[in-house]
Amino acid sequence: MHISQLSEDHVTRVKDVLKVGDEVEARVIKVDKVERRIGLSIKAANYDEAELKKETAAFDALRPSADMVGLEEAFKFATEDWRPGQDAGDSEP
Repeated sequence: MHISQLSEDHVTRVKDVLKVGDEVEARVIKVDKVERRIGLSIKAANYDEAELKKETAAFDALRPSADMVGLEEAFKFATEDWRPGQDAGDSEP
């Protein structure tokens, strides 16, 4: 899940919104068969069709290799100060 899909509000750090073990309701907003990834969104969970199309278009504009990480990596760094665009091993953006 991309950080932009966590909340309607701006999120700087994932750990400010979610903790390991939290249960959330999310919506699948993209399926990428080639990359074998799905795009999830907490904020789009209750969107109507028009809002969902707009959010899906914004999600499609993200650069998968730079802006998204797999679930395993996301949970691994959930307690750290990782931010999109920052390499997993970097502590500074």
